[in-house]
Amino acid sequence: MAELSETINLDEIAVGLPSRIHEAMAGQVAKAPDRIALIEDGASWSYRDLDQRVSEIAAVLSSLEIRAGDRMIIVSENCIALAALLLAASRLDAWAIVANPRLSARELDQIRDHSGARRMFFTSRISKEAAAHASNRPTAEDGRWSAQRKRNRRAGGGRSSKTSRGADIHLGNDGDPEGSDALA
Repeated sequence: MAELSETINLDEIAVGLPSRIHEAMAGQVAKAPDRIALIEDGASWSYRDLDQRVSEIAAVLSSLEIRAGDRMIIVSENCIALAALLLAASRLDAWAIVANPRLSARELDQIRDHSGARRMFFTSRISKEAAAHASNRPTAEDGRWSAQRKRNRRAGGGRSSKTSRGADIHLGNDGDPEGSDALA
C-alpha cells in the first residue's frame, strides 16, 4: 500500500467550498437554470426544477416543524427524491440521516432513538422496503402516535424524538407535494 508523503490539510481543501450542500446547487441555478441537474428512469429535472422542488419540500418540512439543528431520518434508495429531500434539509439547516430501507425495523428504531431524530421520511414509491417500513409506522392521524405523544409528555419527555416519530413524508421520484404529511 502506498504511503502519503505529505499531510493533507482539510482546511485548505475546504476553502471556497459552500458551507451547506444546497449552496452548491445555488450557483448552478444562477448560471445555468435550464441545464439538466438530475436524471432518473427517463425523467429529468433542470436546476430550475430542482430548486423549485427543493423549495416546495423545504416548505412542507417547515410545516412539519423541522427546524435548524433538527435531525431527520430519510429511509430511501438512491433517487431524485432523496437528493431533493437532502437539499431541502440543508436549506433548513437540519441534519439528514440517510438510512438504507433494507435495514430492519429494529435497526431503524435504534438509529432514531440514538440520533434523536424529530421525524422519519420514506421514499415509499421508490422502494418497496421503504413502503413496508412506512406502512408499519404510526402517523400523526393514528391513535397509536397520539397515545405515544401523550405518554411522552406525561413522562416529561417534551418534544423528544418519540413525540414526533410518526408524521412521515412519503416521497416518490417526482418530488411533488401531496397531502399535508406526504410528498409523492
